[in-house]
Amino acid sequence: MVHLGFFLRSLIQMSALFDKRDKKILILLVFMSILMSLVEVFAISMIMPFITLVSSPDLILSHASARMIYNALHFQTPCTLHIFSVLHLLGFTFSAWVMAYCLPI
Repeated sequence: MVHLGFFLRSLIQMSALFDKRDKKILILLVFMSILMSLVEVFAISMIMPFITLVSSPDLILSHASARMIYNALHFQTPCTLHIFSVLHLLGFTFSAWVMAYCLPI
């Protein structure tokens, strides 16, 4: 419990260094960092199902919920799934490019 008290005391001391505007910006940056981390985890977790579907698109018809999404997007053939996959990869690449561009050097 000593470590928690030391941590809280340090936070209070650091808080005195910032004015109200800086504190708002800091909170926003922390929130956006957490949000970005969650988006990254989601994007990385979607890679294996994506590769599985691209390697054998017939698997999507064997699962009821996946078939429902397949039909809702009006995919008629595996070719349309591959086109959608290419668009997905382009979006993922663009997202990675934007994140790399926004990182400070």
